[in-house]
Amino acid sequence: MLYYVIDSSLQAKRNAAGEDYTPAYIPAMLAFMGVTGEAIVPDAMSTLTERDIVLVAADRPAQLSDCKATVILMGACEENDSSVPARVRRIFGEYMTKGGVPAPLFVPIRSAADVPDEVLAVAKTADGAERPALIRCGKNYEFLFDLPATLWFSGDGVCEMQNDPYFPLGRTPDWRPLPNGVSSAHPYNDLLILEMERILRSLGVPTIYRLPPMEDGDAPDLVLHFSGDDDCTSADFNRKASRVMKEKGFYYHINAMPNGNGQFIFDREVLRELNENGCELGLHLDLTCSPYTAQTVDNQFKLFCETFGIHPCTNVNHCLIQHGSQAEFLRWLQACDIIADNGYLGEFDPKDINAFDLNGFGYGTSFPRYTCDDAAHGNVPLRTMLIPITYYEARLPEKNSDTSKVISYIDAAVANARITQFFFHPHYLTEGNPHFSAALRVLELIKSHTAAHGYRVLPSSTNRIATFWQARAAATVRANDDAVTVSTEVPLLLRLPAAAEQVTLDGAVAPVIQKQVEGENAYLVFVPAGEHLVK
Repeated sequence: MLYYVIDSSLQAKRNAAGEDYTPAYIPAMLAFMGVTGEAIVPDAMSTLTERDIVLVAADRPAQLSDCKATVILMGACEENDSSVPARVRRIFGEYMTKGGVPAPLFVPIRSAADVPDEVLAVAKTADGAERPALIRCGKNYEFLFDLPATLWFSGDGVCEMQNDPYFPLGRTPDWRPLPNGVSSAHPYNDLLILEMERILRSLGVPTIYRLPPMEDGDAPDLVLHFSGDDDCTSADFNRKASRVMKEKGFYYHINAMPNGNGQFIFDREVLRELNENGCELGLHLDLTCSPYTAQTVDNQFKLFCETFGIHPCTNVNHCLIQHGSQAEFLRWLQACDIIADNGYLGEFDPKDINAFDLNGFGYGTSFPRYTCDDAAHGNVPLRTMLIPITYYEARLPEKNSDTSKVISYIDAAVANARITQFFFHPHYLTEGNPHFSAALRVLELIKSHTAAHGYRVLPSSTNRIATFWQARAAATVRANDDAVTVSTEVPLLLRLPAAAEQVTLDGAVAPVIQKQVEGENAYLVFVPAGEHLVK
């Protein structure tokens, strides 16, 4: 069994001081990995067996010395070390990943309390010095930095509005954690969490694959979703854009925004036409002309429900206005039962807030992710997730334009089993717009490139991604002896921790799908909805 330590008294003390209790983020980290774990109090560590695994962050409990389980420490500090990681736009060092890509750390690197048997990874500090970052001591492992904290803080974003050189008006590029000029070419938090996944696989822990299965149960090479904000421009633009996407064989997602008079530019009749074209709808909050408050969010949410007769699954934020914390904004969305926000741009141009053809992973991931509320609200898990925008308004201006940027983005997604998103505003997908041909060439390139390479593409959508991720997070995977029990509300792919040619699913032989993922062989088994036993 996999466990993690939560010290409620220490959390209360930290939260009362206005500090985040970083182990509170462990459930979000486990959900991201598709791993099932159980919270325990420090005193329960002595009851664990040699077959158990326990994650420990923030502080080293006194009970650690009596624990028989395999322990994975994640920046756990000594009792006399009172330093607590804080949210700052500062890179304390770079973790050198297995693939050689440096992953920025937004928390300090500690010194090892024990002499390691093996240094598994190093980090380069801000002054260029090289220090151990991941070590093994006997059967135990230790990250020498607060792994939950760096994943949590950078994934939420960091704002320093008082002297911020980025954008005015509280637009979310202000929250991009990477300092200006630092490359966002790699999803650095995905690479960091992969280090933990490798350890867990070596210890025999099965996981839920991050991509949903194809209809035939196979693993997709590429999961694509396309979205765009209508910016309250034209119902005709929405119609035409949905037809273009249907002709290209893709689903489309339009975020509908109300105007200043509290009206949307189209009605339920137009929505039916959009749906017939495979286009879904999300809410497009406008906080530029209304107060930045929970009441404004609730008012526009209710207006959407009344206008269209549906509940919005996802949201984006017009002009990316965010005056408060990420936790506050997600709390407002959660109160409306909106399960995802698709508003954080992974890359931007500090010289042009409306720049096109931007791709990157400024918030560290290509995947949806859960987070926690702030210290004042007890760091409780938030149900509303974040879905990053990783390619914004891709363009091929001419027939002979360089296609390498789009192609490398797609190929990297295939090689690493990432979720792939292209964002296009509907009016740019409307014939007659000056950008129409340049945007259309990108859609044609995606189709031709994936076909030429034989990629199995799963066309998806922002709402589908959000609902799958929600169900994936609710699923459980528990390994007992030589069997794995899976309970899930949706079909999914189980990733086995070791090589296998075939297994049984509820007593019947089930094939194992082998794929190259992140430079390693992944062994996957299709599991339908329900409760199942894999042996």
